Amino acid sequence: MSPKTPVHGFEARLIHRDSPQSPFYNLKATPTNRIKSVRRRIIARQNYFKWLMSGKTRRNSIQHAN
Repeated sequence: MSPKTPVHGFEARLIHRDSPQSPFYNLKATPTNRIKSVRRRIIARQNYFKWLMSGKTRRNSIQHAN
């Protein structure tokens, strides 16, 4: 790169985890398995955001067994 070459930043390709191009892609998963996996992630994400919105801290949300 010469000193006069303009710098435009960097570029990154985003690959969805369910894409065949992803290193996490499971070749053995059926379309039904993929749908179930997506559904689990959506529910987990919803629960996480509900937890965030509840204002609970980690310390307050830990249940102690007595």
